[in-house]
Parts: sequence; C-alpha cells; structure tokens
Amino acid sequence: MGKTDKTRAKQQFEQCRAPRAREETPSTAKTNQDTTEPEMGTKLRQILTTMQLIFNKIDTKIDSYSYRMDRNLECIDKHAEHLDMAERHVSDIVEERAASAVTRKQLEKSLLLLQVKAEELEGCSRWNN
Repeated sequence: MGKTDKTRAKQQFEQCRAPRAREETPSTAKTNQDTTEPEMGTKLRQILTTMQLIFNKIDTKIDSYSYRMDRNLECIDKHAEHLDMAERHVSDIVEERAASAVTRKQLEKSLLLLQVKAEELEGCSRWNN
C-alpha cells in the first residue's frame, strides 16, 4: 500500500467516524412539522404492530430450531448408545480372539509334547523289538 493509499484510507475512515448532521430538505421539514399527535400515535402503533409481528416470527423460528435441536440431540444420544454397544461387542470379540490365541498356543505346546512322547515311545518300541 502506497502512502497515498494509506492517506486516502485514513480520510475515508475519519469521514465514516464523523457524526453526520441531519440535513432536512424542505419536504421533510414540512412533513415533520405538519404531523399531528394523533397521526404520530397511529404511526407509532403501526410501527409497534410491525415490530410485534417481526418478534412473533422470530419467536416461531426459535421454537422451530429448538425443536429441531432437541430431535437432533435425541438422535445423537441413540447413536451414542449404538456406538457403545458396538464398542462392547468389538471388545468381546477381541477378548475371545485373544483367549483363542492363548488356547491355540497351549494346543500347539500339547501337540509338540505329544509328538515328543510319540517319538520316545517309538524309540522304546525299537529297543524292545
């Protein structure tokens, strides 16, 4: 950014910050002066009614979003329960596999012992023959 760009940006910032004097044109001055109190009351009631309608719409939207959020939270809770059940199931399977691996090793050891015993018996039977 060049020096002139910085200066221009600073001037624009200062202009935005400066309070602006409200300029009344002859038509707005006349309208403001010619407005009677009953007309002002009517305008204020119209503004109030419009604001109430807007707030009612906002309130309805908030209620709708609250309902949706509640439903989403219920779904999240159900999914969390299902995930917990799945996690327990997987843990059970892992434990079973670990147990079967231990059992398999025990069976392999037993098989080796049986093979050794069988060889010993064969050796004994050869000596006896």
